[in-house]
Amino acid sequence: MSIVRPGKKYNPLVSIVIPVYNGSNFVKDAIDSVLNQTYKNIEILVINDGSTDNTEEIVKSYGKKLRYFKKENGGVASALNLGIKKARGEYISWLSHDDMYSKNKIYLQIARLKNLNARLRRKTISYSNYLLVDKNANFISHTGYHLLHTTTNLTRFPYPLLNGLVNGCTLLIPRDIFTKHGMFDENLPNTQDYELWFKLFPQCVLIFCKEATVMSRKHDRQGTSRFKSIPEYDNLWIDMISKVTHDQIINMYGSEYIFYFNVFHIVKSAGYTGVAKFLQKKLNSFPINMRKQVNFWTDKYNSLPYKVYNKIQKIKYRISTQ
Repeated sequence: MSIVRPGKKYNPLVSIVIPVYNGSNFVKDAIDSVLNQTYKNIEILVINDGSTDNTEEIVKSYGKKLRYFKKENGGVASALNLGIKKARGEYISWLSHDDMYSKNKIYLQIARLKNLNARLRRKTISYSNYLLVDKNANFISHTGYHLLHTTTNLTRFPYPLLNGLVNGCTLLIPRDIFTKHGMFDENLPNTQDYELWFKLFPQCVLIFCKEATVMSRKHDRQGTSRFKSIPEYDNLWIDMISKVTHDQIINMYGSEYIFYFNVFHIVKSAGYTGVAKFLQKKLNSFPINMRKQVNFWTDKYNSLPYKVYNKIQKIKYRISTQ
């Protein structure tokens, strides 16, 4: 789909919520990436979740360029919820303090919404590809999901979630959706995002943007890098899998066995040992003749076309950051 330039007739305020806890190493990069957006009708809300480093000093140095809120430490869900409550925008987007937006992030997503009618805009969630970068913002890889999955699957619940394709910072969500369907569960310190997306996505229309709108930083201080083996992840995935209907499974994969086989490899590679064991038992219950001729989609990452594509994206990224 060609990009339609957002005009004066559709220029909604977008609120960018940045929750931060002891993020002095990276929060400046996050804020700067929002200030550098080509789409200008935005507000930035930084929620300091009880940091004990010099995060506050860094954030306050931006003065009136952003709105700053400080609270006692309660976890990212509580910080996000406070940001959503304080936001004034028609749309809300979330940026982790250690990640960055591409300069066209909001522009591209608003452009995709421009030609929709008002009713549809209020129920449409946009998400996208993203880049993985290291702690110094050097390129690692580009997700390229549009090469690995059909457009139908990328925009059909629950396929994107059960394939682990949704990076929460790529989302652009109408404020009305939070008002109608709720916010993040503050009792979930690690899985608050996917738990909420699983509730919201069936109520909404999904749009996928093939452009990478976020630079997601990989580093050893990330919570998601340190806590994968805890039961919270297993509980979430088992709950999601258990709620998928037979019709949804068949629409996505054509057979229950292929569905369980694919999700098993996804959670196993992510290190979610409890749900991997749960799925292994399900797979073992199928007849042996059903365990043949299964194709796992991540094999496509090793294909020549995808490797060439990723090399091209690496070159583009280097040029854009020079």
